[in-house]
Amino acid sequence: MARDTTVMTNRETLRSLADVCEALSGPCRETDRAIQTAIDGYEHADHLSNRPYTGSIDAAMSLVPERWEWQLWHGGVVSLKPDVAFISLREGADRRFEFRTDAATPALALTAASLRAIGEGL
Repeated sequence: MARDTTVMTNRETLRSLADVCEALSGPCRETDRAIQTAIDGYEHADHLSNRPYTGSIDAAMSLVPERWEWQLWHGGVVSLKPDVAFISLREGADRRFEFRTDAATPALALTAASLRAIGEGL
């Protein structure tokens, strides 16, 4: 199920969190909490209620905005880093938005690309 992007925070926060995801070498609960806070607009009292975006491909997929397509490549196919995610949106025949990220794991790559797309509010 794709996330409804009607609840958003500012672009800089989401871009910064995407940068953090791209720099991580593995899952980070602190980053997961910051992402959940940015997406929901409030800090959760129970840190266990935060989704493991940085460590779970299923949680990362929940960030992909509705109507967006995503691709994930593993093993340094087009990058020096192990995983690359592409998220793209087509509206009509001519218009296309795309976000590409490189990260250490599939979950981190998809989370970073999704945060960039959400941050743009597309």
